[in-house]
Amino acid sequence: NVLFKPETFGDFVKNLGVSLKISENKESTIESEIISLNVDKNGFFKVNLYRSDGSNHTSNSYLQSPGGLYLSITNKWSSILSEFEELLNKKNLLESDIQKFLEQYPELIKGDKYDTVIPQAVIETNSEKIWKADFILKPFDQYDFCKILELKTIDISTYRNSVNRHPRFSSKLFNAIDQIKDYTEAFHNSFSQDRFQKRYGINVFKPDIQLIIGRKWEVEDDTIILELKRRNNITIDTWDNFLKQLKRKYT
Repeated sequence: NVLFKPETFGDFVKNLGVSLKISENKESTIESEIISLNVDKNGFFKVNLYRSDGSNHTSNSYLQSPGGLYLSITNKWSSILSEFEELLNKKNLLESDIQKFLEQYPELIKGDKYDTVIPQAVIETNSEKIWKADFILKPFDQYDFCKILELKTIDISTYRNSVNRHPRFSSKLFNAIDQIKDYTEAFHNSFSQDRFQKRYGINVFKPDIQLIIGRKWEVEDDTIILELKRRNNITIDTWDNFLKQLKRKYT
């Protein structure tokens, strides 16, 4: 249901290629009136003319193809996610390529929970180590936890052939898990918390952790993946699954 000023309604109809006439007394004026256009899912077309004196006039018709009225709604995220999918399928894709894309469109990792995204977030430790997390996200709710998001390239293998039907995850996956767990454990220390607070103005305490790595899981039993996540207290997504979530949310 769309509202128009009369002076703009004619141009709108003309651009759509629809012929529409509202019968009026030649001496009357509709300059101060509002016109509404409504098209329902069955193709029923209704035009209302609302007068300043409170009265209104209605014109009804049924539009049939191919002469009907077509409204096209486009979502900007459709093209962005198509671009993202092409990037993920690119040969010799670098982690920095993905990082740059998500920095350009931080909404893709913010979701509805987080309002601030810090890329390449510096973590200082009292052992004089300095780490850089790919992203640290601050939630809207001050009583909720921040999140550390770590990205690994799409070509990293996360699974090896099973032995005696026992699943075997790759050492690269465990190395990535250990890396992000080091980041979160640093924030158990007041030194790292204070340094981060001073640098970014954000208090990070026992943050959630998420790792995005590799392509589709090759494990048939989903409980094995769930057990891996629960045992390490981490959210692990593949890039295929992450993209699927984004498409479900934005398109």
